Amino acid sequence: MNIMRFLLPRRWKSCCLKLAALGVLLVVNVEVLRRQACLEVPIQTENHPQSSTVTEEFPQPPIHIDNHTQPPNIEKHTQPHTQTEKHTQPPTHTEKLNLNFTHPNLTDHLQPPSHTNQQPRPPINTRNRPRPHTHTEKLSQNHQDMDRVMWEYPLSVNLSDVVDRILNGKSPQVKPVHNTTKYTYITNPIHTCRNSTVTTGQSASFFLLFLVKSKFDHFKNRDVIRRTWGNESLVIGLAKTRLKTVFLLGDVPETLTGRSDIRDKLKAESLQYGDLIQQNFLDSYFNNTLKMKMGYHWALTYCPSAEFLAFLDDDYFVDTPNLIKAFRTNISRSEYSHVVAGFVVRYDSVKRNSTNKWYVSPSEYAYNNYPPFAIAGSAFLHRSAARRLFTGMRFTKPFKLDDVYLAINAWKLGIEMRHWHGIYQVPVRYNAVTYRDVIAVHCFGNITDALRLWQLKYGLLTRKV
Repeated sequence: MNIMRFLLPRRWKSCCLKLAALGVLLVVNVEVLRRQACLEVPIQTENHPQSSTVTEEFPQPPIHIDNHTQPPNIEKHTQPHTQTEKHTQPPTHTEKLNLNFTHPNLTDHLQPPSHTNQQPRPPINTRNRPRPHTHTEKLSQNHQDMDRVMWEYPLSVNLSDVVDRILNGKSPQVKPVHNTTKYTYITNPIHTCRNSTVTTGQSASFFLLFLVKSKFDHFKNRDVIRRTWGNESLVIGLAKTRLKTVFLLGDVPETLTGRSDIRDKLKAESLQYGDLIQQNFLDSYFNNTLKMKMGYHWALTYCPSAEFLAFLDDDYFVDTPNLIKAFRTNISRSEYSHVVAGFVVRYDSVKRNSTNKWYVSPSEYAYNNYPPFAIAGSAFLHRSAARRLFTGMRFTKPFKLDDVYLAINAWKLGIEMRHWHGIYQVPVRYNAVTYRDVIAVHCFGNITDALRLWQLKYGLLTRKV
């Protein structure tokens, strides 16, 4: 009896352990069966991200799965890529994969999974619309358009070679398309940039020349600019930096009521300030290309010692100290002849709707996209780049959109359009943090708002010049 009492607890413990082990095996088998059953159900990509062969740290594009449990094969394709293909739009999933490519001239693009042994899927909609362009196809189309602009947009020449020959005193060996100095000056302040202390009339040295495109009747806009960002005496902390401001105008339309009175006011304004540059072409929106060319001609002819040029519209607020700082830090000396800075739009599509303000017919421009361009209201460059561009304009067919025309010349000459942060195309409410790095703000229909901004930023009481 004593022996039985000793053995019973040991047998009881052994039975309990065996039962526990059987329970664990049963739970594991049930879980395996449950998972196998789940695999038979089609996976919804919205709720269950599919595994991929791509590194896990990159976000994956949505993948459409046709009841396949195997992960799709992702194929890598290399496409040529240049620095000019930077887009202002937010990067797509495909573009995010380009961050860590090893070769500077190659990019990797994801392609949709291919199921070679499966039947094709039915169309997504009954209209059977063509699929949208992929990122790679868009880049390819841009390449084709830009290559055509480079070689086919008149003149069909190597523009860089033509310009280099002229600047080196040689014959261009081709005839120019047009004369960039066709129009004559009504008002020309030729003494504005001359040094009054030198009897020979030598040009004074300026760091920055503002060339402001202004409409003939925008008297108030010009007055505010003279009292704020265009006034050399109000550039705080930059006493050694010399700047000059001039305004670019066309002629008053002959059919305008009160034309003679406006012309008299312009003459008086010119006598008082000596900063109006005016030629005898009609002052209208689509003649802004003529204003721009007039500005280049005047700056290179009558103010050749100005180191940097800033082309602006007269409805801008400009933070002059920040602009000067940007010129000094954002463009190196080796880039002076190869960069135009501003608010850059890349590969904008051509407007073919005749009701659109910026409509362009195929006879004017035969391609689908424009080269990257700095919006005309604000374009900043060194005088050496300006000299190359203005020389090239003689051999490039005129175009009615001035910023696009400049971009066509820049593209054919290999000059980069560089986007500067701190330039806004819509009014921005004043904030000390935001305006700390602001360079320029556009679209002040009421120019007094630009005046208030200057006072808020610098706390200065403006005065008549």
